[in-house]
Amino acid sequence: PALADGCEQARGYASGLAYFCGVTHKYLLTTGDMALLEEDIGGMTFLQRLEDALEAQLAYRDDTTGLFWTDNELPSDPSDLSGYSGGLGPVREGSTRYRGGAGTFYNDCSAIIHGSFLAMADIEGLAGNSTLSRRYREMAKDLGNAIKEHMWNEKLQFFCDVNKDGTVNDCMGIGG
Repeated sequence: PALADGCEQARGYASGLAYFCGVTHKYLLTTGDMALLEEDIGGMTFLQRLEDALEAQLAYRDDTTGLFWTDNELPSDPSDLSGYSGGLGPVREGSTRYRGGAGTFYNDCSAIIHGSFLAMADIEGLAGNSTLSRRYREMAKDLGNAIKEHMWNEKLQFFCDVNKDGTVNDCMGIGG
């Protein structure tokens, strides 16, 4: 998900990619600098890095619901990430101790991945990659439908997290 100080960074949040895709899309529209997409960054093109980062998030998609589950939380000392995977963590709500932790479907993670799909569809469209653009747009549509189907808390009239057991909880946060 990241390249810093010449090294791959194993840990990332869904929001990092979404924000970066959004900024990249706006940059391309504003400057017309499509050559950026072919720039070599650590042996891969800029666009390949975006595509690979998005593909890495697909491992966290639940086949049954179509939602994206959350991986383990960050340790109290974020400088020591040994034993932690490079998976999705909380996105907008900060601490997960009030939420379900690993295996829970956070509404903010699913919502922001939905945005990543849409931004990447637009970027691929600008790059002339119509097949990938259609693929990402379809993935956004499927995820949007899954969010509507599984995360809506009828009682609260709000999108909430889905617990590991499949029940919708009452966490009303920014993502909802």
